[in-house]
Amino acid sequence: MKVIRDFNLDSNKDEQDVEIPFGSEIIKIGAAIGITDSGPTDFIKIWCICPVESTTIKRKFITIKTDQEFDSSLKFIGSVIIRNCLGYHIFEKL
Repeated sequence: MKVIRDFNLDSNKDEQDVEIPFGSEIIKIGAAIGITDSGPTDFIKIWCICPVESTTIKRKFITIKTDQEFDSSLKFIGSVIIRNCLGYHIFEKL
């Protein structure tokens, strides 16, 4: 059995680890606004097809802004536009 789950990336962090079930497949990247203790915050959402019963592993995601240089060995996941003007490009460090 599998299930679709979503995970948040903080758009203000260049690099972050996310606990995702082992064997998950990323199917979509999108933008969302969430509320934290300090007010509204932009998030980048990752939707994955996940095994229902699986241990989690840490996966490292890198957020690159448009016109920012980056390591070409990273695996491209997808791009999102936040607030109709900010382009973020998500890569995974394998």
